[in-house]
Amino acid sequence: VRPASFKIIFGLLIFIIFMQNLFWNSTYYVGHQVPLTSGMCNVRLANGFLFMVILMLLAGELFYKERTSGFWQITGAAPSPTWVLQVPKLLAMFAVAFVFALAIFLGGICAQALQGFWDMDLALYMGDIFGYKFGWITYMFNIVLVFFLAGLFNNRYLTHVVAIGYYLFIIISFDIGLIEQVRFGYSLTPGLDDYSEMMGYGIWERSSFFFFLMWTALAAVFVLAGIQF
Repeated sequence: VRPASFKIIFGLLIFIIFMQNLFWNSTYYVGHQVPLTSGMCNVRLANGFLFMVILMLLAGELFYKERTSGFWQITGAAPSPTWVLQVPKLLAMFAVAFVFALAIFLGGICAQALQGFWDMDLALYMGDIFGYKFGWITYMFNIVLVFFLAGLFNNRYLTHVVAIGYYLFIIISFDIGLIEQVRFGYSLTPGLDDYSEMMGYGIWERSSFFFFLMWTALAAVFVLAGIQF
């Protein structure tokens, strides 16, 4: 997060989130309406695609940082196990992903406050923005995928191509209906955009939790395999 390029990109993302929540989310479908929390949370779906690509690119660069910076000549000679050098990078990317999610949360809160709406559903914010319904936990799942591929391929460019290529393929396939079963989409859970003010996520609440458990188990395997490879 130190380079000026990151600060500029992140600042632009925050601006986009805030302006979208302030002028677009609450008026796009049925005209001007109350800026409900569910509308503020929808920004994670509209912009989460871009967020995920940026985070996966940053992760791919970080996992090879000691090589691109030449620091491998020191770490390679040090008597340290692999996980000591790699797991802190994984945790660092989790923290960066949390900052991205926090930006969405603060953008929604500020947009609601500026419009004089104070009936904010913090529980929904926590569940959507920081949970596994395309929130922070979903970001972490995809970062873990990059971690695994980095260990598997041992090639920075190939890791980027396969990780981002897979993600684009999955998202586009679900969007055009090429793939319909969520169990084929790593990190995804059913009913992401099926929230209603009356029923919440309804029948999708329980099923999405079990999908979350499944992806958590797979992500744990990815971490262990990434360290091993």
